[in-house]
Amino acid sequence: MTPLVGGDQQGPVTVGLINSANETQTFEVWVVDDSVEKIGVKDSSGEVGNLSMTPGLRSFHPEGYDHPPIAVVLPESARHVTTANLTEGSTRELTVEDPPNNPTVIISVKSDGRIVEIVTATCDRNLRYVEVTGQDDHASGAYNC
Repeated sequence: MTPLVGGDQQGPVTVGLINSANETQTFEVWVVDDSVEKIGVKDSSGEVGNLSMTPGLRSFHPEGYDHPPIAVVLPESARHVTTANLTEGSTRELTVEDPPNNPTVIISVKSDGRIVEIVTATCDRNLRYVEVTGQDDHASGAYNC
């Protein structure tokens, strides 16, 4: 596979998780190397669709599905970093130690067991920070290289 971007990662990646929703949300964080071109999104019927990875910051907001998305399906090479259940108004900051060269950070935000947003971030040089803010019906992301 062809890498999405080129560059050398220099140190850990800091991840900020913020829940601005009016309910508890679950944030799941993974890291993969940038050779991963697609990730799977499993819906409540068991069907898995693919989401293409692109350079930079990408946000996927699933709408209009007959069966709501409930899980992210990643290759075995993916490293699960954390699952954080954040109550209304709470935050968490964590560090991804020893990320792969040219890492992609993948964060899903769930509410009531369904995915409300998937955010991915990768840089052509040194991904330093990724932040995701969950809101009532979606989430937004930011990053720094």
